[in-house]
Amino acid sequence: MSLTVLNMSQANLFGYAAAALVFVTFWMKTMVPLRVLGIGSNIFFIVYGYLASAYPPLFLAPAQYRTVARDEKFDQAG
Repeated sequence: MSLTVLNMSQANLFGYAAAALVFVTFWMKTMVPLRVLGIGSNIFFIVYGYLASAYPPLFLAPAQYRTVARDEKFDQAG
């Protein structure tokens, strides 16, 4: 099934939404909204990678999430 808006495929819509979420994170002033939007953008990038059969986002987005989780544990320990 293909959803098109403004001649964009469903995969491209998810890709642009993910990029927009990343762009919005540049204006975050506290960590909680920054991380929520970051995780949301990763989810959108994973969906984009799946729908577009683009394999790098499928592998890189979860890797970025693991890095954030590791840093969070480091921050709490120190």
